[in-house]
Amino acid sequence: MTEFGTRSESLFDGACLSFDPDDADAIVARLTEAGYTCEEDSWAIEFVCTGY
Repeated sequence: MTEFGTRSESLFDGACLSFDPDDADAIVARLTEAGYTCEEDSWAIEFVCTGY
């Protein structure tokens, strides 16, 4: 069962998991519950969203 995200696969990119930005708070909460430390990284967000 996938609670967050949509899995897809392409010849060029291979397996990929896409998340809805509206789910960010719930995703961070779930990761924190699982023992992960989450920090916002504006550069990484910009790179993933724009490619630069």
